[in-house]
Amino acid sequence: MKRILFCFFLLFIGKFCSAQFSDFIIIVSNADLKEILENPNSIKGYINSNIYKSPNLELAFLNKKKSINGEHYRFQLFWLNIPIENAVLNIFKSDISNKNLQILCPFFEIDLPKVSLSNHSENIVWTFQKGDYIPLIKIQNINDGYWYYLNSFEDTVFKIDSRQYFHNDDSLIKAYVFYPDPLSSTGKNYGDTGFIDNGDLNSIQLFQARVLRPVKVKYLNNRIVLVNDIYTLNTSFGVGTQAPVINDTIINIPRNQPGFEWINSYYHITSFTNYVNSLGFQIPDFPISIDPHYSGNDASFFQYMPAIGSGLLAFGDGGIDDAEDADALVHEAGHAVIIASSLSTPLGSERRSMDEGICDYFAASYSKNITENAWTKVFNWDGNVTWQGRSVQSGRKYPLSPAATIWLNGQIISEAMMRVRDSLGSQKADSAFICALYSLSANSTMVDYARAVLSCDTSLFGAANSKIIKDAFEFVNIMVWPLSNKDAQIKKNPFIIKNSFGFGIGESLIIEKNDVQIWQVELLDIQGKVLDQFEIQDKMSFYSNNKIAKGIYFIKIKSPQNLEAYSYKLIKY
Repeated sequence: MKRILFCFFLLFIGKFCSAQFSDFIIIVSNADLKEILENPNSIKGYINSNIYKSPNLELAFLNKKKSINGEHYRFQLFWLNIPIENAVLNIFKSDISNKNLQILCPFFEIDLPKVSLSNHSENIVWTFQKGDYIPLIKIQNINDGYWYYLNSFEDTVFKIDSRQYFHNDDSLIKAYVFYPDPLSSTGKNYGDTGFIDNGDLNSIQLFQARVLRPVKVKYLNNRIVLVNDIYTLNTSFGVGTQAPVINDTIINIPRNQPGFEWINSYYHITSFTNYVNSLGFQIPDFPISIDPHYSGNDASFFQYMPAIGSGLLAFGDGGIDDAEDADALVHEAGHAVIIASSLSTPLGSERRSMDEGICDYFAASYSKNITENAWTKVFNWDGNVTWQGRSVQSGRKYPLSPAATIWLNGQIISEAMMRVRDSLGSQKADSAFICALYSLSANSTMVDYARAVLSCDTSLFGAANSKIIKDAFEFVNIMVWPLSNKDAQIKKNPFIIKNSFGFGIGESLIIEKNDVQIWQVELLDIQGKVLDQFEIQDKMSFYSNNKIAKGIYFIKIKSPQNLEAYSYKLIKY
């Protein structure tokens, strides 16, 4: 068996500086810069020479994405000519500085066989199952939205839902919509006179709560059509009603008619996308169908279908119609933005929780730009009958609670993001937030994302907002450290953690540091409970603990005055 360590490292050209994310720094010459980006063999050569040292590892170019602060080159990793699921290298070349390349890949240890497989399908992948990587056939079923993983007998080993749930020639016309929802826009509470769903019936109050807004449409074949370069209203996937026929330049449909949700969903999803585009991010960059009456369930989702290169935004009619609430619409459109920028399927509880929290933030921020009424609640209108919505001011703290759902745990990062937004304004904050999405991998954590936001603030705004960003994330216990070269000269991460895999199987963890200061060390479980604590002073310290059960833990290293703190995740096998 061959053990490979997937890692994060930086390639620096010219002047040496610190790498806060990892221990690997490679010095290359300016002449090598172009070759590294254009020749995958050169990238493979650098990686294998300095990290993997394996002739069986291959790279294949996936795509190049342009963000507002640089270019992202993505490569799929192969072992013995078979792709390793979710092992994708992301090489970032900054527009601000042409002197460094940043290479990111998932940080985890894997076991792979030495022998090759014969007669395998072109859809076969190395997939992590029960502590080992095994080859399985991966196929997406477009009808139900699941990825199916089959063994050599074509039996289903497991399946993964690819849909992202929240829960449970241009012409300009005008349309009556909820802006953003009938409660926030009027300052009313659910249950006030006329402000109840009542089986989708209309009321004078709900009729008057609509707001006339401009909508950009297409004029095709002497007809007004709700379609643009990305979005199309489509019922081919679901069982809902057909899109309305529009014969006037003012669309006036009451909310008890199915056509209202078609107009409302199209308006808010395109408005949010136009906002993202205005910040310099041309995403989503694939066609997306919108179906506001996909099913009678109280659940909506976004699904990306790589086999046909398109996406589906589907909204349910259970409880209160999801497509009547801008929060539900923008939340799902946020998933499309994440997929378009990161091109990674979220795996694991933390990455999935993070995605849900980021999309909650997008929804809450969008609505707060319209009105500050009840801005802390997400799904102000939809979250009243079958559920009560969520909050961007929940008070939850990192790390994630294993007893909570991904949607409740997502409230940790949405609160941090909203604190940044309230200090910087939505445009500056969202520029850093969306820029950071390009760095996400399938197993990224909330700490990874916070660091990526700091890095984007450095490249976009010269690190002018680093303290605000760090304070906001640390308010919810997501501990980060400076990422800009300027900050790194003031305070560098002094620790190197080694043999984390060995710790997981009973060996000693090695903690190296570059100072003589006494530091306090705590071992915490995933709920934040302190299980053990000790001090370190030597430049190399050893720690083992064979009393703890299998699971995820954190080592937290604090300065005596508690002015600095660094956290590292550990797994006990």
